[in-house]
Amino acid sequence: GLSQYIKKAISEAKSNNVSQIVLEIDTLGGEVEAALEIADSLRASDIPITAFINKRAISAGAYIALNADDIYMAPGSKIGSAAIITGDGNAADDKSQSLWLAEMKEAAEHNGRDPKFALAMVDKEIDLPEYGAAKGDLLTLETKQAKDVGYSEGTVENIHELLEQKKLSTDAITYADEGLAVKIARFLTNPVVVPI
Repeated sequence: GLSQYIKKAISEAKSNNVSQIVLEIDTLGGEVEAALEIADSLRASDIPITAFINKRAISAGAYIALNADDIYMAPGSKIGSAAIITGDGNAADDKSQSLWLAEMKEAAEHNGRDPKFALAMVDKEIDLPEYGAAKGDLLTLETKQAKDVGYSEGTVENIHELLEQKKLSTDAITYADEGLAVKIARFLTNPVVVPI
């Protein structure tokens, strides 16, 4: 549901000659296939897209944020911990892990970010103890850490402050409406609801 909503919102933004899209992210993750579809939509957009992490961009949320043109974070937000797991909570197979590592690396490199941090979000074998991810741990960057390593352009309290920092008008903000069908689809595909 969410990937279709993002695609539709980008299409509507283009029709309305929008100058900037802000994608507000607060998620613990989701399905890999949906994340890949969302990333494809973000990369195909002619309109610049900024990810605004408002609390958490964990797992697939980190991948989606890395595919935006730039990233801003609210104070106390986090990005990372992006290893993929199966529906029953186990680590995914080697084939899936390999694909996901390549996708995370490419997402970071696509926007000029050091890929070692994206890879450490997925691979526990990468040792970055200075960022709280010793060997055996997945990397999750806090707001200041993300800014320090170039995974965030800045820290802002809200979307209005983000637009002001980017020197864009806050007078004509339009919010994309999910609509009932997308809300139902998102509910039905929620990882908690699916097993039920």
